[in-house]
Amino acid sequence: SNDAHKNSIREKIIKLVEDKSKLDKSIFDKNKEIDILESSSKEFVDYPNLVKKSREKLSQLKHEMSSIQKLLDFICDNDSCPTCTQSISDEFRTPKKESLSENLNIIKSDLLSELKNFEDINKKVKQFDDIMNELNERKTELKVLEYSHQVTMENITNLEKEFDTPTSDVQSESVILKDMSQRAIDLSTSKSD
Repeated sequence: SNDAHKNSIREKIIKLVEDKSKLDKSIFDKNKEIDILESSSKEFVDYPNLVKKSREKLSQLKHEMSSIQKLLDFICDNDSCPTCTQSISDEFRTPKKESLSENLNIIKSDLLSELKNFEDINKKVKQFDDIMNELNERKTELKVLEYSHQVTMENITNLEKEFDTPTSDVQSESVILKDMSQRAIDLSTSKSD
């Protein structure tokens, strides 16, 4: 009976050592994933600054466009100055309209280009957010694996002590199994948190 008990403990230890080995590999792999994600996140360090600069440029271009449009509207809509009532000649008005229209088209083009740039930057920011979310998930998974590893090591240690202790001094096997079951329940509960 004592030999059967020791064989049962030996089998449990062997199983736990196999589990520990799998956990070691999982922890190593998870750390590798975390390193890769952390490394790829460094590419995005300057993007908040780029978003700010792009917003400022968009605002500036919109302001310039609005100013030029107002001046162009004024020249097109008025034959004389509303303030001094001086006449605005066609010799002045026509080249000024052309010049303002040309400037307005350039600014519209610049504005469209900057809008595209802003969209691209925001896509990168979204990629960065996705990487950071994934990184946080991997770190949580790592904590669960590390906890499982700790519990497995404690179980191995307890079973090794039991293996070296005479049967009469050992807790009953059902108490040990209940403890292991409770730890597994605790672990699965902590995974879902």
